[in-house]
Amino acid sequence: MSIVPAICTQCRAALKIDPEAEVVVCEYCRTSFIVKQLLNQGVTPNQNVTPNQNVRQTPEQDDRDAFEIIGSTLVKYRGNNKDVVIPFGVTEIARGAFKFNHRVTSIEIPASVKKIGQRYNNYRFRDIFIMGPFVGCRYLRRVNIPDSVIEIEPLVFSKSEILQEIIISDNALARLGSDLLEAFQGTNPILIEDLKRRIVAAGGSIEK
Repeated sequence: MSIVPAICTQCRAALKIDPEAEVVVCEYCRTSFIVKQLLNQGVTPNQNVTPNQNVRQTPEQDDRDAFEIIGSTLVKYRGNNKDVVIPFGVTEIARGAFKFNHRVTSIEIPASVKKIGQRYNNYRFRDIFIMGPFVGCRYLRRVNIPDSVIEIEPLVFSKSEILQEIIISDNALARLGSDLLEAFQGTNPILIEDLKRRIVAAGGSIEK
């Protein structure tokens, strides 16, 4: 049986249901779906699918209490997970939210996020404004930038020297262009050169 495309009702992201798999997990909001039950419900191509009542939660979903969120702004992550999934519904990630987190190795940013590095003016700790959201995450290796992001400030990932993978669509590459390049300055130089090539190939500009 071939892959069945569907839509996650939690975040509206596209799902690819493999009939041979036991569970499918939305790559943006990390909601889990039991494949057998979805197929028993008669899922058709591009149908909206909702989580099964007895669906298993991923460890990332159990980590939601570790996020300090004011309004829809993620102000601080206080958890200990290596693979962090930011909850769907967050629209901004404040400066310093993950700064100098030496545990995290991968970060999933949901399709609800519009701004990365946006200042949260009413937050009580002034040091939140000093650095980009992910500065100094020295073991960070993988991050995604969803199509929803329209603003990203410079040096967001500074000092994440071993970053190896940026998951991003051609649309986002073209739209963010040089801003995206500045956001990753201070990371792996090889990654920076590859990012330049990808931006140009997608039709974006690497010049201010």
